[in-house]
Amino acid sequence: MRSLRITILIVAACLSVAVALPAGALAAPGAAAPTASSKPAAVTAPLASGPIDAQIWPGQDGKTVVIVDVTLDPKVKLPARVRIPVPNGAVVQWAGEILGGDASKDQERPFTLQSGHGGSYAELTLSVSRRGQIETNGIAMTASGTKLSTLVDWTQSVPSTSTLFTVRIPANVSAVTIAPQPVGAPDTNAAGESLYVLPTQSLATGAQSVIKVSYDTAPATATPATTVNLTAVYIVLGVLLAGAVAVVVYLASRQNAAGSGDEGYDDSDAEDGDVSEAEPDDDAAPNSTDEADDDAFDID
Repeated sequence: MRSLRITILIVAACLSVAVALPAGALAAPGAAAPTASSKPAAVTAPLASGPIDAQIWPGQDGKTVVIVDVTLDPKVKLPARVRIPVPNGAVVQWAGEILGGDASKDQERPFTLQSGHGGSYAELTLSVSRRGQIETNGIAMTASGTKLSTLVDWTQSVPSTSTLFTVRIPANVSAVTIAPQPVGAPDTNAAGESLYVLPTQSLATGAQSVIKVSYDTAPATATPATTVNLTAVYIVLGVLLAGAVAVVVYLASRQNAAGSGDEGYDDSDAEDGDVSEAEPDDDAAPNSTDEADDDAFDID
């Protein structure tokens, strides 16, 4: 009986100790109790939008580069997320923030590609600049002899206040054609490249726009300048001058001849067939006088 009573007391003591122990003490060895995370959840920057500028740059290793910018209003607080349309068929090679000035100081940023209204767009966060940019490549160019052409198929996959397209043409080319028609004359840089500005568009979300560009890689043939055959001109002038001199000489000789006849004429000179008063008349009487001469019309 005593031994039974002792056994019961031992069992009861063990049960009381087990009940008194905390629940964590019965856990498997090495298992840690869950604790609250000390790292705060990442805050998503608000989404912002602005005007879009897309520069089309054909002729880069047989491909067409399209650089697309979005510029936020100065009142927009940073950080801010932006969404930049990607031209159809193009591949994003770089994305980041444009600081202005030295391009090496621009900040590359991670981005994600997402589907928008009818096309894709790249999304990135701006934290130090209000100008975001993506550089794309991969749009093929077609060649026909020395003529190259490209087509940029643009879909306004995100909302924007306006969209401006510009086309950068390489140097030493000719017969440039762009559709839509550029506005005004192009600007030319020191390298001889030309920048054409197309009309600003207000594209609805999901709207499409096609830009066609072509040019000839052969430089334009210089138009030959109109030359004058100076030899022929000199001959004509010489003939005219000789004729003028001949006319002047002829007129002068005529005038001299007329002048010499007037000066040699004198009333006292005998006319042809007349007898001079100073010379005696063989038919007259030896003792005739001037009075007889006065009656010249008398008949003997």
